[in-house]
Amino acid sequence: MRMAAQRCPNLFVVPPLWTPVSTSINSHNIAQHTYRLAFSDSQIIGAARAPLNAAARTMGWNIMCEFHVEEKVVNYGLAHLYKSDERPILISIGRGTVMDQRSQIMKQSVKVFFDQATWTLTYVVYDEDSRDAIIIDPVWDYDQASSRLSNISAKDVAEFVKEGNLRVHYILETHAHADHVSGSQVLKELFPQALVGIGANITLVQKVFKDVFGLDASFPTDGRQFDILLSEGQVLKAGTLEIKTLFTPGHTPACASYVIGESVFTGDALFMPDYGTGRCDFPAGSAADLYDSVHEKLYKLPDHYQVFVGHDYQPNGRKMLYQSTIGHEKAQNIQLNATTTREDFVQFRTNRDRSLAAPRLLLPSVQVNIDAGHLPEAAKNGTSYLRIPLRR
Repeated sequence: MRMAAQRCPNLFVVPPLWTPVSTSINSHNIAQHTYRLAFSDSQIIGAARAPLNAAARTMGWNIMCEFHVEEKVVNYGLAHLYKSDERPILISIGRGTVMDQRSQIMKQSVKVFFDQATWTLTYVVYDEDSRDAIIIDPVWDYDQASSRLSNISAKDVAEFVKEGNLRVHYILETHAHADHVSGSQVLKELFPQALVGIGANITLVQKVFKDVFGLDASFPTDGRQFDILLSEGQVLKAGTLEIKTLFTPGHTPACASYVIGESVFTGDALFMPDYGTGRCDFPAGSAADLYDSVHEKLYKLPDHYQVFVGHDYQPNGRKMLYQSTIGHEKAQNIQLNATTTREDFVQFRTNRDRSLAAPRLLLPSVQVNIDAGHLPEAAKNGTSYLRIPLRR
């Protein structure tokens, strides 16, 4: 990387957004730290301060810099020199996000909840300062043998929200889940200002399963049960949080992933690298579509973006994991990495799915989830009933 030959004095580095990426040893045997930085203005070229250690500062090194701005991402370098006419020596390369001067500095945090019974991960994403928050993929606990619902998982989420004095703007579903009942309506009762959202292609799933369950003709298949239907590329604003929707169909035609800052929440499209991807054998699922979603959309995100998965099945009994990176997935995902061909993945996924049993809670889950987490209308005795097709 060619370094600028002049001092760049007017860069403002936002200290709260310094993120250590790596450490290396330079030719002077001094540890140099690479940081991911945020800048206050996309037009600036310069540096007022830099992450050099005390030894480097006492040697009187000057900070040199060169920036390449591309879609709010900065590739930057830091170098030192002893005299102004010397060739700069590169000591650090990194990437950063360009912040508009009017933007607030956001301290994004993610709280993780794991439902062991269904291997499901629920996330609360929030700004530590503004307390703005969203909830992704909440669970309503359902015991199939007794056909009893309980609020244990939703209660844990609600307690965290209340204790943190968080303001929940949205409750987002990555898709109509087939392995757990959505807890969106339980949480909406507690946080009525929150809007329940899902990708707009939920209408395709509603049409398919309306016939599967023999639902009444009056059952809407236009998505009106949800407060908001999200379109491809749509950006939601939840206070200081911004959530971009990426359609990632394949597991179901209605799957969406949510990009928040430098994180992406992938639902069942992409799991931890040692497990692979979601299955594609549900009605209107498509292994070819999932390949395109992962390879042509998720893998186009920067390598350092964090991946938060929708389930973790703990292969080989390892501990629960929920977080990877795009780069790690591209390099190591055992079913779909950056070098996997479309043909190979479709063949593998199709053969693999033929060997899988239906999810244990498929029928109760989908029936409730295509209705935005609402239970069927209660009968005269006050009890709600599910429709379970019998096959011979």
